[in-house]
Amino acid sequence: MGMGRSLALLLCKEGVAGLALCDVNVEKLHETKRICEQINATVVITTHRVDVSSETDVERFAKAVEDDFGGVHLLFNNAGIVVPKAFDRMSKEEFDRVIGINLRGVVQCTRAFWHLLLKVAPTKAAIINTSSVAGFFPPAAGTSTPYAVSKYAVRGFTEHLGMQCRVIAPHVRCVAVHPGAINTEIPHKNL
Repeated sequence: MGMGRSLALLLCKEGVAGLALCDVNVEKLHETKRICEQINATVVITTHRVDVSSETDVERFAKAVEDDFGGVHLLFNNAGIVVPKAFDRMSKEEFDRVIGINLRGVVQCTRAFWHLLLKVAPTKAAIINTSSVAGFFPPAAGTSTPYAVSKYAVRGFTEHLGMQCRVIAPHVRCVAVHPGAINTEIPHKNL
């Protein structure tokens, strides 16, 4: 949903050969697939229910993508949530859930798909990680400390991995995008 859906629709319009879509919301996932197929019926689209904070889910997803497509040219790490509460009012579980999806999900997906990005060499590949303007400007995170922390960390992870890729995998480019406030269905709790 949200930015992920917009990315999928854009890629279909551009005529990519295949898309492996994942989300925790299966209904929205299938809805996105239907819309994509209306835009371009030639694109092979697979759907997968994945919680990116679950290492097991992510590894199962990467294995399915390898079985279906062989390699990966573009990896979009875009899942994210926010809990709009001050640090002293947020439970440990809420804090950890935001970090688990927004940061650990990016790292786990990158790790799980790394070998599939390497397989496509010398063809160019890219890892595109969604950070946030909050990765530069903490007030953009509102009251959500873990959101700001996770987006700073995604920025740092992407920049550092990009530096390493120039040596260990020069065909892979790492990019962090830093959107401002976007009206999406980003899951959050107003508690």
